[in-house]
Amino acid sequence: MENRERHQLERQYVQQTRKYLQSLREGAPSSELEMQKERILELSQLMDKGVRYGDPSGHRLRGHR
Repeated sequence: MENRERHQLERQYVQQTRKYLQSLREGAPSSELEMQKERILELSQLMDKGVRYGDPSGHRLRGHR
């Protein structure tokens, strides 16, 4: 995975996570929260694919698991 692609995925992951947390604080409907969670998981999986192909930076980003 190229650095540019990795950075773009990381930015999207952070933005979507922030959006999810804001929606959670505001009491958004559970269906909306579920869709946001699915998107975050998709982004996480895409970043994990980059890790498997030799890019360790994504692993450090989500090391809290």
